[in-house]
Amino acid sequence: MLSSLAEILARHGQADQATRLADQAETADRTITDPADRAWVLSALAGTLARRGQSDRATRLAHEAERVARTITDPTPMPRTT
Repeated sequence: MLSSLAEILARHGQADQATRLADQAETADRTITDPADRAWVLSALAGTLARRGQSDRATRLAHEAERVARTITDPTPMPRTT
């Protein structure tokens, strides 16, 4: 997942590359049609951005993740890994 890779790169001092990957992840999330998957990706990306100090963007994505999560009609939990 791009947001996980962005987090790892940022932790290792590669902030510019991490930001580019976060941008790509944010763009790619729009192609995900399953609301549970999309909400998970958005929340992971929001967490990554928050840890990188991009609080406005992280907040916006967290709100979007919540909005998407509210559209889930089948709440069966799916195993996730990060």
